[in-house]
Amino acid sequence: MKKPMTLSSRQRGASMLDFIFWIGLAALVVAGITAMASSGKGKYKVSATLTDVTEIRQAVDAWAGAGADVTGVSLSEICTEGYGYSKAAWCSVNQYGGTYTVTANTNKSFVDIGISNVEVENSLALGNQLAPMSAERCTRAGTDCGSVQVSGSDITVTL
Repeated sequence: MKKPMTLSSRQRGASMLDFIFWIGLAALVVAGITAMASSGKGKYKVSATLTDVTEIRQAVDAWAGAGADVTGVSLSEICTEGYGYSKAAWCSVNQYGGTYTVTANTNKSFVDIGISNVEVENSLALGNQLAPMSAERCTRAGTDCGSVQVSGSDITVTL
């Protein structure tokens, strides 16, 4: 004769369905955190690039001295020891693994700073952030702003 099932003889603990539910929930949480971290990393690169561009312009001013003529300026010139920026990370690489270029603009008091290898995902955002600090003080990069040019993964800003 079979024993009747009592509360004490039933299965205790988590079932396989409970286990699958909690593993699925954990996977969703990990996916969400990963997506947020990726977004935050892109914003960090944009912010760090803005800082680099500001420092590069300061280095150009230190190199040019009291005069506003920046003819002959280049990244190698401003990264020369003695101008205060020879050990700057941007002398060799930018936030995206590319490089910066520095050339004199046709207007001798302006300089063109090129940023290469920008993630296409962030290129327009970076261009829009650079626009207010550009020579034309644009509200955003685009056809109305000649001092910020965004082309694929390359950006050129005139300061």
